[in-house]
Amino acid sequence: MLYRFFCITGLILAGVSASADVLVLDSGESLSGSLIGIKEGTLTYKTSLSGQMMVPMDTVKSLVTDKNFVITLGDGSARYGRFSNKDSASVILPLNGTDAEAVDLRGLKEALLIPSSPSAPSLMGGPAAEGTAASGDLGVRFHSGGKDGFAPVLRGELGGRDDTKAWSVGITGSANDNNGGLDYLNAEGRVKGVGGGLNPYLWAALDRDTNQALALRSHLALGMYKAFMPTTNNALDAYLGLDVAREQWNPNDVNLPGGTEQRSDVALHLGLRYYNLLSRHLTLIGALDLFPALPELGGLRATTETSLLFPLNDRLRLRLDFRVGYDSDPLVGGVSKWSASVGAGVGVNF
Repeated sequence: MLYRFFCITGLILAGVSASADVLVLDSGESLSGSLIGIKEGTLTYKTSLSGQMMVPMDTVKSLVTDKNFVITLGDGSARYGRFSNKDSASVILPLNGTDAEAVDLRGLKEALLIPSSPSAPSLMGGPAAEGTAASGDLGVRFHSGGKDGFAPVLRGELGGRDDTKAWSVGITGSANDNNGGLDYLNAEGRVKGVGGGLNPYLWAALDRDTNQALALRSHLALGMYKAFMPTTNNALDAYLGLDVAREQWNPNDVNLPGGTEQRSDVALHLGLRYYNLLSRHLTLIGALDLFPALPELGGLRATTETSLLFPLNDRLRLRLDFRVGYDSDPLVGGVSKWSASVGAGVGVNF
């Protein structure tokens, strides 16, 4: 089962092809390749046919990139985004999805690549900028709260954004040391509106964690959210909605007596999503979800996840993950209310 999971996820991610940057010179020549950077009036560009080349900026007519850069303008101010064209004029498309900004390419001081994505699609509910983004990670995780131990983990993420909506799907799984099956699984999908003020969102997920005797939890949340402080290098989204969940527990997974139990819950969903580009490369992503039960006061389920992304080159990166879970009323007696895991792996942006 685990082998099939790894193979299918790998094939899906491998099928996402990367776009190329397009450089047009005053001579009319159009080059497809990758922008390495801009510094001191010179553009460094790489093509499959000519390799790496240096181009004076006063010969550049237009530039379109599929990756994000830290762009220093002639007045010394910085912008975070990618180069594009709009109405035959050169523009910068900001990371936060705000309106395009006209730019004088020949007046730029510097442009440095941002290797890591500013937000993980599955945590933020879609990439920060318009377009699609995909990534995959392979690593290990240490989990506690039940059967402590290490396990390999595989993560895949895909998301997109346009001028009306953002969406994402993500799947994370780790292997059981005993039989090769999945002892941990988180699969989720999100769709949310994009624009000023309040916007609707829909979030569906499946969870499995045999370390906590959780055989399966399915839930569906629907509500409204608002984006706060959407600047060029950080964002904060706040969510408020209603969540319906169906849970199934198995005491045998943690060597406790008893048969399979299940329940259904209706709860509020209170959520926060946050990312920050700490430096020109290092990215911090955070998520907090609270589910206060409605039928009984005092019941609470909560999860928090934090990720740090360290770039290795323009596509590869290191990823550190920290996750903490809490359930005030687990169905299985003897199971800890708290769970935690820490993971590390190498990922690739497609």
